[in-house]
Amino acid sequence: RELVGQLLQKEPADRPTVASLLEKHPFFNPKMSASTEDQFRDMKESLQNISIQVEILNGNVLEVKKLSIESKEELFHTRNVLRRTRHVLLKGIFEATEVYTPTTFIILN
Repeated sequence: RELVGQLLQKEPADRPTVASLLEKHPFFNPKMSASTEDQFRDMKESLQNISIQVEILNGNVLEVKKLSIESKEELFHTRNVLRRTRHVLLKGIFEATEVYTPTTFIILN
């Protein structure tokens, strides 16, 4: 009520500034016991550590994404090379055996 009353003063000169309220008013700066301050400090440190870990994970995710894009491009290139190689090999076998009718080859590993 006190804060609202101060903010609703008729004369602008009588109203507190935002900076002074944020700095001094008990609503924005509550008094804490020593144990509460310790808990607050511990929570703040934990939050900072979590933020650092999130930044590291974001960097790792971006690196994995970059590597997966590179791998995908390499896979497409390798697939095209293998298709051309297979075509050349089958053409060579077909021509070497002087077979004029196409046949099917099954390659077992």
